[in-house]
Amino acid sequence: MFPLPPPPRPHIPPPPPRSSGLGQLLRAGFVARGLCAVQDEATGLVVSLLAPAPGDSVLDACAAPGGKALYIADRLRGEGKLLAMDVSAPRLRALDAAARRLQSGPVLSTRAGDLRAYAASPDAETFDRVLLDAPCSGTGVVAKRADLRWRRTPEELAALVALQAALLDAAARLVKPGGLLVYSTCSLEAEENGAQAAAFLARHPHFALEPPPAGALPAEVLSPEGYLTLLPFRHGIDGAFAAALRRQK
Repeated sequence: MFPLPPPPRPHIPPPPPRSSGLGQLLRAGFVARGLCAVQDEATGLVVSLLAPAPGDSVLDACAAPGGKALYIADRLRGEGKLLAMDVSAPRLRALDAAARRLQSGPVLSTRAGDLRAYAASPDAETFDRVLLDAPCSGTGVVAKRADLRWRRTPEELAALVALQAALLDAAARLVKPGGLLVYSTCSLEAEENGAQAAAFLARHPHFALEPPPAGALPAEVLSPEGYLTLLPFRHGIDGAFAAALRRQK
C-alpha cells in the first residue's frame, strides 16, 4: 500500500497592512522629528504616581536612559524645573539629545554624578518631587532581557537591596518639607519593593506612604497597601513597583 499524499494546504491570504502601531510611527517619521516618544505603559504609570505639575521643581535621581525624565518634562508644560541626574555621563548625553529632539525646553537640565555624593554636598538643592527609579534586579523586564535569568545571583540581589536603601536615604534629604518622594523599580522581588519601602518608613518616621491622586491610576494596578504593582503575567506590560512617600515636615 502506498501512503496517501498529504492534504492540500489551505490558502491563507496575507494580513492587510497595519495602519497603526510603532512601525507606522517610525515609518511616518513622527519619532525622528520629535513629535512623539514611545515607552512602556509602566513608565507612564510611575510618572502618574509622581504627578508632576507645571511650576514644580523635580529631581529624577537615576534618570538614564531618560524615558521617565522626558515624560516629566512634558507634564511640566514649560513651567518649573527638572534636574535629571545619573552616574553615567554618556547616557545623560543621549538623554540630552532626546530632549532636544522632543523640544523639552529650558525646564530640563542634566547632571552626571552619584546621588549620595550630591545629597551630602553643600550645593545640593531640595525639590518638590523626587523620583528614585533605583538600580534593581530587573526581574520585571525579563521578557525583554532574557539574559537576566542567568546573570542574577542571590549575592547580587543583597548588594542591590543595600544600594537601594542608601540611595533612598540620600533622596530623602533632597525632598522639601511637604514634598513627595516616589521610589520605583522594574523588579518583582519583595526585598526590593514592599520590604524596601517599609524599611525606609521605619528609618524615616517623618515620611508617610501616600495613596495616588484620585483617578491617577487604575485600581487594578494598586496593591492593598497602595503600592503601584505591575505584573507582566497579569497586566501584559513590564513589571514594576512604585511607592509614593510624602515628607511630613
